[in-house]
Amino acid sequence: VFCALLYGAGMPILYFFGAGYCAASYWIDKWSLLRHHREPRSYDSVTIQQAMRLLPFAVLAHTFVAMFIFGNQDLLPSGWGPFLGLGESLLGMPVRRYDDVTEDFRNAGSDQREALWPEYVRARSLDSMRAACCVLCLIFLVLAVYAIIHILRALFRPCFAQADRAATKATEGLLALLGATFESKNETLTVAEAKEKAQQATGRRATVFSYKITDNPRYQACCAAFQFDANVHEPRSDSPARNGKRRVTSLSHRTDEALVDVEDTILRRLESLVRPVQRLRDRLIRRGSCDSTASKMSDATLASEDARRPPLGTLLDAEVALDVGEGPGPAPP
Repeated sequence: VFCALLYGAGMPILYFFGAGYCAASYWIDKWSLLRHHREPRSYDSVTIQQAMRLLPFAVLAHTFVAMFIFGNQDLLPSGWGPFLGLGESLLGMPVRRYDDVTEDFRNAGSDQREALWPEYVRARSLDSMRAACCVLCLIFLVLAVYAIIHILRALFRPCFAQADRAATKATEGLLALLGATFESKNETLTVAEAKEKAQQATGRRATVFSYKITDNPRYQACCAAFQFDANVHEPRSDSPARNGKRRVTSLSHRTDEALVDVEDTILRRLESLVRPVQRLRDRLIRRGSCDSTASKMSDATLASEDARRPPLGTLLDAEVALDVGEGPGPAPP
């Protein structure tokens, strides 16, 4: 911004770059402060005050550069202005000498220009008294006087104490005549009084004084959803509503009821999906029990048939007796 203000007279496009920088810096700082910064910035209003103290010097430098550019006769040719006599006295460069120096410098070579350079700078500075620079010259003189007084006050502060008190009284008297008032710097307010004053200034009772999402009434429904418990349909014990830090509105209650309805719908849907699986499992269990009972019954039948059969040795003895002719043996059971 300082460079744009300094060289803007010669390159007006710098004003657009400076304005774009200010807008981009404002929105970037705002976005980063609200989205990413967990703590406030490490600087305070002192930084802004120091920048404001530098602005008059930047305006003074801007005026000087503008006078130098507007006084260039190749760019903006113009006649002499009303401050020509003052310029001749301050620079020690009469108009006749000015004409000779500029003509000699224009026709001289590089070596001769080095020797004529100091005289040419004085002659070139006299161009600031042209008619195209008369308003800038007046502004420059006022700012130069202000800068000199400001520097002297900083260097010789004790010497200017009496003058400061007199200037303060004169300023207070002028403000009293104009009816202008300023808040006292010694005014102290409590937190509650400051909040009440801010609410009266904005005309809104729901002014938020914190970056905490739980303190913003616009996000109470979202906070209630975060604190929702499916088993207990009340805020948790550690919730801000239970501790008295915030009050859950009817909108948050409606959000809780909506969440409960969604949960019931999901449970009913899961139950309808699980019920066919349970039926299939019961069928498999019953089929497995029938198969085990049938296998047990077949084993018992085979065992009883084996018990009714004669031993293998008895059958062999009967066959041998028939072959020998001893007659039939005992009938098999």
